[in-house]
Amino acid sequence: HYLAGNQLKGRRLSMILDFYIPGEPERTTAQEGHRLSKGHYYTDPKIKAVRQGLIEELKPNAPETPIMGPVHLRIDFFFGTADVKKQGCWKVTRPDTDNLIKLMKDCMTEAGFWKDDSQVCVEVVSKTWVPEDEACTRIQLYQMQTH
Repeated sequence: HYLAGNQLKGRRLSMILDFYIPGEPERTTAQEGHRLSKGHYYTDPKIKAVRQGLIEELKPNAPETPIMGPVHLRIDFFFGTADVKKQGCWKVTRPDTDNLIKLMKDCMTEAGFWKDDSQVCVEVVSKTWVPEDEACTRIQLYQMQTH
């Protein structure tokens, strides 16, 4: 059996993209805004607007052609705070990282980063407090060897 750390040991990663989205990370999560009405789910128009805005911010950073094969994705969410004592500390409050990354991966799929977000085989996600004027989201993509 391979341990998680050993699975990447000796594997080569090639950085494809490294970019920032300025401003406060989107706090809306992937599952928010889905409502059941008359037996059907629909997405709240406000959530659709948030998703569309994020897709528009991502598109200029998307590769010319979608990435093929396995991907290593790292996303660092830097949330702004005026509280100097929190700055530089981990953000241990909502939203949860799994919800933040799901929205981001869904939007990255729609923006053309890859064919399907199932290609993301490794995810590294962090949430940190920073001074308000430094709030942003950093996204790094690496192409992984296929075997």
